[in-house]
Amino acid sequence: MEPIQGINIQITLSDDKDILGFRKNIPKEDVAFTLCTQEEARIRINEKDCVWRRNEILVSYPGILVENLQPDTNFGCFSIAFPTSFINRLPSLGWNNWDNINLLEQNPLVLLTEGETRIFCQYYHLFDMKMKGVHGKYYREQLCNLLEAFIYQFYDAINRCTEKEPHAYPFSASEILLN
Repeated sequence: MEPIQGINIQITLSDDKDILGFRKNIPKEDVAFTLCTQEEARIRINEKDCVWRRNEILVSYPGILVENLQPDTNFGCFSIAFPTSFINRLPSLGWNNWDNINLLEQNPLVLLTEGETRIFCQYYHLFDMKMKGVHGKYYREQLCNLLEAFIYQFYDAINRCTEKEPHAYPFSASEILLN
């Protein structure tokens, strides 16, 4: 795809259970949001064994080590991947938000509410329909704005979790300035 505002907005979707294969087939600089929609799976994330349950999103960003996926029989998931540079272009977000980065580094599995899960699935299906449909004159702009709305929706869920969790490390004055 052509770049939009200097960003290549390649979006990759998958409903395949093989998320390890999916992660290998997208660019290394992409972030992938994968929602467990059915059952659960045992998975190893950053050398820590975890159980990935229904309604949890696995945020696999560059540098995260995801391995040893052992899904239940009826495990299901949806994945949306795109360049991390797209998040960084959003002025109020980006990987520069230390509270969110700290939370995701400590636990890249984020539990969504039922409503948030339904919205994630709707975004997935909307991306799928949009990408498979007719590409009009403003297709890239529409995709860019849809992706931006999806990211803000996800960050609302992250902020809900961040507000509940006390900061793991109190920030010094210099860290607050850096943040």
